[in-house]
Amino acid sequence: MPGSQTVDYEGFRIRVRPAFWLRRWTRWPLYFQGGSPSFQIQLARLPGEASAAERLVFEVGFGSTAFREIAFDVSDFEAGEQRRHTIGEVFLSYTGDTCLRLRAGSGEFHEIYVFYVSPETALVFLLLNVVFGVAFTTVVALALRFL
Repeated sequence: MPGSQTVDYEGFRIRVRPAFWLRRWTRWPLYFQGGSPSFQIQLARLPGEASAAERLVFEVGFGSTAFREIAFDVSDFEAGEQRRHTIGEVFLSYTGDTCLRLRAGSGEFHEIYVFYVSPETALVFLLLNVVFGVAFTTVVALALRFL
Protein backbone atom coordinates (compact mmCIF):
# COMPACT_ATOMS: atom_id res chain seq x y z
CA MET A 1 0.00 0.00 0.00
CA PRO A 2 1.46 3.39 -0.91
CA GLY A 3 2.26 5.86 1.78
CA SER A 4 2.13 9.61 1.39
CA GLN A 5 2.53 12.64 3.60
CA THR A 6 2.17 16.38 3.28
CA VAL A 7 5.43 18.25 3.83
CA ASP A 8 5.91 21.91 4.78
CA TYR A 9 9.29 23.13 3.52
CA GLU A 10 10.72 26.62 2.90
CA GLY A 11 7.29 28.28 3.02
CA PHE A 12 5.61 25.71 0.76
CA ARG A 13 3.11 22.96 1.49
CA ILE A 14 3.86 19.99 -0.78
CA ARG A 15 1.70 16.96 -1.47
CA VAL A 16 2.18 14.18 -4.04
CA ARG A 17 -0.49 11.82 -5.33
CA PRO A 18 -1.08 9.72 -8.44
CA ALA A 19 -2.13 11.76 -11.48
CA PHE A 20 -4.54 9.09 -12.77
CA TRP A 21 -7.96 9.45 -11.07
CA LEU A 22 -8.47 5.70 -10.66
CA ARG A 23 -5.20 5.34 -8.75
CA ARG A 24 -6.28 8.20 -6.46
CA TRP A 25 -9.70 6.68 -5.74
CA THR A 26 -8.61 3.11 -5.06
CA ARG A 27 -7.32 2.36 -1.61
CA TRP A 28 -4.49 0.14 -2.85
CA PRO A 29 -3.29 1.28 -6.28
CA LEU A 30 -1.03 -1.37 -7.79
CA TYR A 31 2.22 -0.55 -9.55
CA PHE A 32 3.88 -3.11 -11.82
CA GLN A 33 7.32 -3.37 -13.36
CA GLY A 34 7.31 -1.93 -16.87
CA GLY A 35 4.48 0.50 -16.09
CA SER A 36 4.70 4.27 -16.54
CA PRO A 37 2.53 6.02 -13.93
CA SER A 38 2.28 9.80 -13.65
CA PHE A 39 2.25 11.77 -10.41
CA GLN A 40 0.72 15.10 -9.47
CA ILE A 41 2.65 17.47 -7.21
CA GLN A 42 0.49 20.02 -5.42
CA LEU A 43 2.43 23.10 -4.32
CA ALA A 44 0.89 25.78 -2.10
CA ARG A 45 2.74 28.89 -0.92
CA LEU A 46 2.05 29.34 2.77
CA PRO A 47 0.95 32.89 3.65
CA GLY A 48 3.07 34.71 6.21
CA GLU A 49 6.18 32.56 5.76
CA ALA A 50 9.30 33.81 4.05
CA SER A 51 10.98 31.60 1.49
CA ALA A 52 14.43 31.80 -0.02
CA ALA A 53 13.78 28.85 -2.32
CA GLU A 54 13.87 29.60 -6.04
CA ARG A 55 13.32 26.02 -7.11
CA LEU A 56 12.25 22.77 -5.52
CA VAL A 57 14.08 19.61 -6.52
CA PHE A 58 12.34 16.25 -6.38
CA GLU A 59 13.83 12.83 -6.93
CA VAL A 60 12.18 9.58 -7.91
CA GLY A 61 14.21 6.82 -6.28
CA PHE A 62 14.17 3.29 -7.66
CA GLY A 63 15.42 0.65 -5.23
CA SER A 64 18.45 2.09 -3.48
CA THR A 65 20.71 3.35 -6.26
CA ALA A 66 18.93 4.81 -9.29
CA PHE A 67 17.36 8.27 -9.17
CA ARG A 68 15.63 10.61 -11.59
CA GLU A 69 15.72 14.32 -10.74
CA ILE A 70 12.88 16.76 -11.45
CA ALA A 71 13.01 20.48 -10.57
CA PHE A 72 10.29 23.14 -10.49
CA ASP A 73 10.86 26.91 -10.50
CA VAL A 74 9.02 28.48 -7.54
CA SER A 75 10.55 31.98 -7.56
CA ASP A 76 7.35 33.63 -8.85
CA PHE A 77 4.92 32.11 -6.31
CA GLU A 78 2.85 34.60 -4.34
CA ALA A 79 1.56 34.02 -0.80
CA GLY A 80 -1.49 31.75 -0.81
CA GLU A 81 -1.01 30.68 -4.44
CA GLN A 82 -1.49 27.02 -5.35
CA ARG A 83 -0.30 25.12 -8.42
CA ARG A 84 -0.30 21.56 -9.65
CA HIS A 85 2.55 20.08 -11.63
CA THR A 86 2.54 16.66 -13.24
CA ILE A 87 5.51 14.35 -13.42
CA GLY A 88 4.67 12.39 -16.52
CA GLU A 89 5.31 8.74 -17.18
CA VAL A 90 7.87 7.54 -14.67
CA PHE A 91 9.08 4.25 -16.19
CA LEU A 92 9.22 1.58 -13.47
CA SER A 93 12.05 -0.73 -14.48
CA TYR A 94 13.04 -1.85 -10.96
CA THR A 95 10.97 -3.92 -8.56
CA GLY A 96 10.83 -3.09 -4.88
CA ASP A 97 10.28 0.07 -2.89
CA THR A 98 10.17 3.29 -4.90
CA CYS A 99 9.92 6.78 -3.44
CA LEU A 100 9.28 10.30 -4.58
CA ARG A 101 11.20 12.64 -2.32
CA LEU A 102 12.04 16.32 -1.91
CA ARG A 103 15.71 17.26 -1.72
CA ALA A 104 16.10 19.52 1.32
CA GLY A 105 19.77 20.35 0.89
CA SER A 106 22.97 19.14 2.56
CA GLY A 107 22.08 15.51 1.91
CA GLU A 108 18.68 15.61 3.62
CA PHE A 109 15.46 14.43 2.01
CA HIS A 110 11.74 14.41 2.78
CA GLU A 111 10.05 11.29 1.45
CA ILE A 112 6.61 12.36 0.22
CA TYR A 113 5.21 9.35 -1.65
CA VAL A 114 6.43 5.76 -1.29
CA PHE A 115 5.08 2.72 -3.15
CA TYR A 116 6.03 -0.84 -4.04
CA VAL A 117 6.65 -1.95 -7.62
CA SER A 118 5.65 -5.59 -8.17
CA PRO A 119 7.13 -7.80 -10.89
CA GLU A 120 5.02 -8.25 -14.03
CA THR A 121 4.49 -11.92 -13.13
CA ALA A 122 2.47 -10.81 -10.09
CA LEU A 123 -0.10 -9.32 -12.49
CA VAL A 124 -0.57 -12.71 -14.18
CA PHE A 125 -1.09 -14.42 -10.82
CA LEU A 126 -3.54 -11.71 -9.75
CA LEU A 127 -5.61 -12.12 -12.92
CA LEU A 128 -5.58 -15.93 -12.65
CA ASN A 129 -6.66 -15.67 -9.04
CA VAL A 130 -9.60 -13.44 -9.98
CA VAL A 131 -10.67 -15.65 -12.91
CA PHE A 132 -10.48 -18.88 -10.94
CA GLY A 133 -12.10 -17.24 -7.92
CA VAL A 134 -15.09 -16.11 -9.98
CA ALA A 135 -15.34 -19.50 -11.71
CA PHE A 136 -15.19 -21.38 -8.40
CA THR A 137 -17.80 -19.12 -6.80
CA THR A 138 -20.11 -19.59 -9.80
CA VAL A 139 -19.77 -23.39 -9.73
CA VAL A 140 -20.45 -23.53 -5.98
CA ALA A 141 -23.47 -21.21 -6.31
CA LEU A 142 -24.93 -23.34 -9.12
CA ALA A 143 -24.28 -26.56 -7.21
CA LEU A 144 -26.00 -25.23 -4.10
CA ARG A 145 -28.93 -24.01 -6.13
CA PHE A 146 -29.63 -27.42 -7.68
CA LEU A 147 -29.08 -29.48 -4.52
